[in-house]
Amino acid sequence: MAIYLITRHAYAMMLAPMILLLGAALAAIYRAYAVPRWKIWAFSKVRNVHELKRRAEFAWLMPNEENAGIRKFERWTGEQKQAWLGIEKKFDAQDIFVERPEVPAETRVYFAWYKKLWVMLLALITLGFGALPYFFLDHDRSLASLVWQCVVGIFFVSLGGWLFYESLKQLINRKAQLVMNSYGLETAGSGFCSWSQIRDLRIVPSGNGRYRTFHLRYWADNVYIDFELDGMTIGRRKLDRYLRTYQGRHSIAYKNPKQL
Repeated sequence: MAIYLITRHAYAMMLAPMILLLGAALAAIYRAYAVPRWKIWAFSKVRNVHELKRRAEFAWLMPNEENAGIRKFERWTGEQKQAWLGIEKKFDAQDIFVERPEVPAETRVYFAWYKKLWVMLLALITLGFGALPYFFLDHDRSLASLVWQCVVGIFFVSLGGWLFYESLKQLINRKAQLVMNSYGLETAGSGFCSWSQIRDLRIVPSGNGRYRTFHLRYWADNVYIDFELDGMTIGRRKLDRYLRTYQGRHSIAYKNPKQL
């Protein structure tokens, strides 16, 4: 379509929005028909459907509960709906626990120093960008223009200074932010909780696009815990495997107390 418009001597400024809109439309149409086919094929071939669902959400193949509205755009045929009703019964059973020998007896998670140094570098660049206008103020410009230039500069200086301060504070904090083992889970700011006290444990995204962050959320008795995972020494996929492994070990040990 872009080549066609060029040959017709169309305005170049029309190409970018046209390509973006057309690409998004084609992707949305393809996804609407491809996702139902993939879900039926994938979930019919595995036993641990809950684990597959989590991994599919991490890979953006399926929307999580926070973005469940996207499912409205999926196009299901009558035959596919009947097939999925049969597959959904598999979700009534718990996943079979598979021991992972590579998971240690206890895992301690800290702030990743290299990630914090990277954020600090970006913060310094932002701070310098905000301070730059003050060195090149054009006093011949109108008062409104000068005020706007100062306001923009103050905003970027404040943003860069805040990012630098928060990252530095986390960089020098060498305490474990997350501790997990076969007995339970402990996050910074909350006490230790046994696996038997924890329910609705999930790793979920928050925000959109470039500003998306991931959180570990769960209920411990009647207390709701929301722990941000960004900037840690463990990724969300690895963390999910570790959490399920420790929960499985606890479940087995609970049935056989001698293993504790």
